Amino acid sequence: MKAFVIDATWDPRPDYRPSPVEIDTRKALIGSSVWRHPHASFQKVDTPEPGPDDVIIKLHRVGFCGSDLHFFETDADGYITYPGLTRFPTILGHELAGDIVAAGKNVQHIRVGEPVTIEDMVRCGSCYPCRINQPNFCENLDEIGFSLNGGFAEFVRVPARNCWAIASLGPRMPGAGALYDCGALVEPFTVVYNALVHAAGGVTPGAFSVVHGAGPIGLASVAMLRACGAARIVVFEVPEARRKLALAMGADSAFDPQHVTAEDVVMNETEGLGADLQVEAAGAFAHTLPAMEKSVSLMGTILVIGRDSAHVSIFPEPLQTKRARLILAKGNAGHGTYPHVLRLMASGRIDPIPMITAKYPFAELKAALDASRARGHGKILVNVD
Repeated sequence: MKAFVIDATWDPRPDYRPSPVEIDTRKALIGSSVWRHPHASFQKVDTPEPGPDDVIIKLHRVGFCGSDLHFFETDADGYITYPGLTRFPTILGHELAGDIVAAGKNVQHIRVGEPVTIEDMVRCGSCYPCRINQPNFCENLDEIGFSLNGGFAEFVRVPARNCWAIASLGPRMPGAGALYDCGALVEPFTVVYNALVHAAGGVTPGAFSVVHGAGPIGLASVAMLRACGAARIVVFEVPEARRKLALAMGADSAFDPQHVTAEDVVMNETEGLGADLQVEAAGAFAHTLPAMEKSVSLMGTILVIGRDSAHVSIFPEPLQTKRARLILAKGNAGHGTYPHVLRLMASGRIDPIPMITAKYPFAELKAALDASRARGHGKILVNVD
């Protein structure tokens, strides 16, 4: 089958010592400290066959994620900027939707022919975090599209337990194509749901909320905050096109942080009280965290979802004097996250379709990558049909 494969050079930084497990598996826990000089190309690879507990999915739509982009962006020394779990070579793509075309002998809960999306985090189920129901922190974690082959291919093999049926989204969709579009957008919303609900403890109805960054995670944050009852949502984003998308997704106002002082805007709009909940979805900690520290409310929350390979400092004093919380979230596995997001979409409480600003055929995936570099789009989808 045809697949888009990325590879890079294993060359740990001088100040980073990979663990014996990392060396043995070539699975880096901090990719930006290990992998250099990334390169990718279309290749012919073997079509996967299902194991007894797996399914094979024929891909229809795959979303282009900021994490995918960070695999190709490098620092001055040639290291990738994605700071998370990675193993190369691999097939990219973890936001996906398609049809099951084969299933292993033990698979019972889902059938051949069903349209599905996937939970991209593959946990072992037996380590300590898994046994205390914290699968996002699995000690033996693999991630589809990061350390396991993903969706930028004709077919992908996935553990059946990681599949979620999307047929419930159909009645609100204008056609089968839109069903797969929506299915490929489930994953970023589950990341936001996990952060807001499980990591931060939920959204207080009536809260004043701020979102830094209006890429896919920021836009999903806006929609989720609106669905959860935030009274006012202010967004900071540089490209005008993304600010307009944020308004379309439910933000009340959107500002260019290059032309305003973000903390002054927040304090002015809250009459000096500060924001109850601020979401970092830009992955630009050196720029966003100082503004968030200065504009947090009494007992407010700063929630970090974005990923950044940079080391940054924080000033604890304004957080400590206001008994504020700094929450750092990752992942989307377990806790009923996927079924809850699917129900929100099926009910119409959340509509991800306005996020889609471009679609590219599979053969033009490199053009999709180039378009993503400009950071002016909402969500770019790749049509694998």
